Amino acid sequence: MGKEFFRKAARILKGPIEDGRLLAITRGNLRNDIAQGTKKFDALDLLQCEYVIDSGQIKSAVDGKVLESTTGFSAHDKVAIAAFVISIEGKIYLFNHLNKTDLVAHSSFVGKFARGAGELMIVGGKVKLVHAHSGHFRPGVLNIFLVVKHFRDLGALAVDAKVGFVADPFVSIAMPQPTKADSVQFSCLLGKQEQETILEKEQEIIQLQLELDKLKQPVTEIAVSEYKTKKILEATQALEEVEGTKDLCIMLDMLSRYESQKKEAVDNIQLANDFNIDRYREMVLKEIKKISDKIEDALSLIDAIKSNLTKETITVVYAAIYFMEFVTTNYDVVKANYVPAVYDDTL
Repeated sequence: MGKEFFRKAARILKGPIEDGRLLAITRGNLRNDIAQGTKKFDALDLLQCEYVIDSGQIKSAVDGKVLESTTGFSAHDKVAIAAFVISIEGKIYLFNHLNKTDLVAHSSFVGKFARGAGELMIVGGKVKLVHAHSGHFRPGVLNIFLVVKHFRDLGALAVDAKVGFVADPFVSIAMPQPTKADSVQFSCLLGKQEQETILEKEQEIIQLQLELDKLKQPVTEIAVSEYKTKKILEATQALEEVEGTKDLCIMLDMLSRYESQKKEAVDNIQLANDFNIDRYREMVLKEIKKISDKIEDALSLIDAIKSNLTKETITVVYAAIYFMEFVTTNYDVVKANYVPAVYDDTL
């Protein structure tokens, strides 16, 4: 594709980017993604992180389960908050943002452009905080305004929702500004129920420790035999279930799917039959590592809450209702002072 193509694309995208309807990845982050090997998610990975808003509730696109709280998430070293991206198509993705230590970033989900990006805190099933923190897209005040409006219009915004920024978004506007709070302690935004949920992880740790102690017992041939028998039975039952779908798969012209599932079931039976004490020991060690990591994560979360998250603050915070009113009332002035981060210098 030549320069003229990109110039035309730039002209088309100029309007949506300048009025906050579209975010574009910064050039520096685009280069960094290529250099660092930032992950690009496929359809299955995307689905695992996708959420939909249905009747004012935020639900997993996979199983329809309501997301009551983001206590299980972490973003930019802040616990109980999730990173989010809204794609061009309007799909919402929530994920743990581990400062790219796992090569996952906002751009992993949408590439160069997005309708919204940043961080979300969900409390009691509603969006309690929208935070403009995304180094890749650097969302500005107009974009965050539209994101908050999106959640509000779909009934997913909490009555006492807050809007946060890493810097004062109205500093260049010479007029009375909405009341804001500076350097708000992050834990103040958590509801009592969410804090209690996190502290309940102490009980979870006790259970995990019991599992760990059991796994650390010496491996015996009896344990291996019992596990092997169990796995053979499960694999055999799975094969019988697959066999029972053969006629339906033929009718629906899905024979290749049947054959694939049958092969998988047969292979699992063979794996179970070949199971020995060395493989059992290897499996136990992996499980020990997995549970140990869970315990470490839970302890870190508890420590963060008990220390009152003193190091985790949000620089500028507005009550969403006043933020939205101010931008709506002074839209032309805000837009005139809005400088978006852009993907291409020609925009």
